[in-house]
Amino acid sequence: ERMKADDNLRDIPVIMITAVDDMDSTAKCIELGAEDYLPKPFNAVLLRARISACLEKKKLQDVEREYNRSHDIITGLPNRNYFLKRLSDELLRWQRNQSLFGVFLVRLNNYRKILDSLGQQGGDEFIVAQGKRLDDLRPRGSLLARLGHNEFAIVLNEIDHVADGNVFAQQIHQKLEEPMKIKGHDISDSVDIGLAFSSTGYDSPEYILRDAGL
Repeated sequence: ERMKADDNLRDIPVIMITAVDDMDSTAKCIELGAEDYLPKPFNAVLLRARISACLEKKKLQDVEREYNRSHDIITGLPNRNYFLKRLSDELLRWQRNQSLFGVFLVRLNNYRKILDSLGQQGGDEFIVAQGKRLDDLRPRGSLLARLGHNEFAIVLNEIDHVADGNVFAQQIHQKLEEPMKIKGHDISDSVDIGLAFSSTGYDSPEYILRDAGL
């Protein structure tokens, strides 16, 4: 119980080896977080097999936890933390070779109205659909993330001119404002787009995201 209360120890898999012939005690240990148990006397081959299975399970859980820390649970897109990390990498690359990139902040204006009228499921379907549209629209190698409830962000890298970014912003407007059907209802949206370019000379991802803000 103390292990599971400790942030540094709670994810370590535990196999209980017991001589207690009491299923209630065994069940309590499992409820407290033990992965498995073996009665005494135990078979060494079986113990090794159980340990191997527990470690493999932990490896998969670690991958899942890492993914969940860096991705939005609704859309599966990268989240704000991951976006800022990648944006920091892009700024370093800009400082090395002056490769122009743009940051686009996209706000869906009707999200709250859709959420109120169609409920959480309808709102989630709307967000997923708009995220899919952006994902289909963005060029290969660019980065798309969901930053918040009704906000997405895109890093459009290695563009030739600022004007290319303005053209891409118009494409976003056209695509995201096309009507769609959600739960049998015709839904339309309006979007606001803010953008900033690396040529301004930023040294922090927070600053360029701030200037792209709406």
